[in-house]
Amino acid sequence: MATETPNLRIAIIGSGLAGLAAARVLRSHHTVTVYERGTASTATGGQGTIATPNAVKILEPLGFDRARVRSVRCSGYRTYDKAGNVVGDRPLDLKQRYGADWYMHLRADYRDELLRLATAPEEELLGGKAGEPARVVFEKAVMDIDPDAGTFELSDGSRGEADVIIVADGIHSHLRHRIVGDRSHRAQLTGMSVFRFAMSRSEAAQALGNDEQLPEYFDPARGEGRFGLIDACDGSGRVVAVYPCRDYEYINVTCAFRTRHSKDDTVASWWAEGDRDEMVDIFHDFPEHVVKLLRAAPSVNLWELQDLEPLPTWTRGRACLMGDAAHAMTPLQGQGANMAVEDADALQLLNHVASAADVPAVLRRWQAVRKPRCTRVLHGTRQVGRAQTPEERWENMDFNYGYGGIWEAVRGLGAED
Repeated sequence: MATETPNLRIAIIGSGLAGLAAARVLRSHHTVTVYERGTASTATGGQGTIATPNAVKILEPLGFDRARVRSVRCSGYRTYDKAGNVVGDRPLDLKQRYGADWYMHLRADYRDELLRLATAPEEELLGGKAGEPARVVFEKAVMDIDPDAGTFELSDGSRGEADVIIVADGIHSHLRHRIVGDRSHRAQLTGMSVFRFAMSRSEAAQALGNDEQLPEYFDPARGEGRFGLIDACDGSGRVVAVYPCRDYEYINVTCAFRTRHSKDDTVASWWAEGDRDEMVDIFHDFPEHVVKLLRAAPSVNLWELQDLEPLPTWTRGRACLMGDAAHAMTPLQGQGANMAVEDADALQLLNHVASAADVPAVLRRWQAVRKPRCTRVLHGTRQVGRAQTPEERWENMDFNYGYGGIWEAVRGLGAED
């Protein structure tokens, strides 16, 4: 006779994309509480983000609703030189090749949808059994954890206990040291920075004036859902990435360049206010319409790109790290948030424990599946920008997007064993 999965008490630290994705996966069998030091509107890490096929294959069966997020389906890449000439157009039928689409959306919209999936009543969600809604506690930080005992201390002085503690508090995790054993494992600067902003259709029209047509990024007929890359191609490392969001009502603009003046402090440089004039100066020789948009950017953030060397471990006792807290990488492959969704999916392994005593062993198994893959994606991200053959690019995309979820990965791990 099959035994019923025990209802575990799960505490998730952080309500970013990683934490909320984990809450949605785990609520189907367990009692989930998410603790967030910020407010309900907290959504850091960039104005736009993408969900690539490896994540979409996981999210759609959980009830992810593209229409609510107003995501734009990506149909390929279009590249331009700094004079604005199209130098490459690469249509991609991602659904045919990988079994799911690639969506582009505003990060806040995406996070709102993950929050809904984590907390909405079961009857409001598609995708079968969803279980009891997760409870999200805002403006209450977890100050410390004891991974072996499964206890934690909150900012109001109270203490809590859980069968599983999931640390999803981002690249500058305050609790990583409790799991890896020391504070030496910190984010490191990569020498690249990006300016980022989102711009609405009306803001772009005002910036360009009535005599100029809106760029194709706002037009599904001309833009065809392409992810746009404008490359200086002059050895300077300058690239502007542009893609539509919110049903073409917004564009996300990311301007990458070699860091000029590092802040050295990785926390301070993670999400700083950007200097619009400096951004315009760096990209002054890009297409005229791009420069006009940069000059009119409503709000600019400057982000010194950082990543994290592979950690010795992601787990200790009843606790684990996930998402950027475990394996932060730059956005140059767009895989940071997608790896977090994969991490969340893999936590389904907790649905097959015989008792809470099995949790440490299951978390080690989870790490055995996830850590090698994330390390390879990190190394692939570090190679972006270097010369690659078309075959190498396809191989990389196939590895990233072809992931089939935790049960396929476990079967593969078993075959290797």
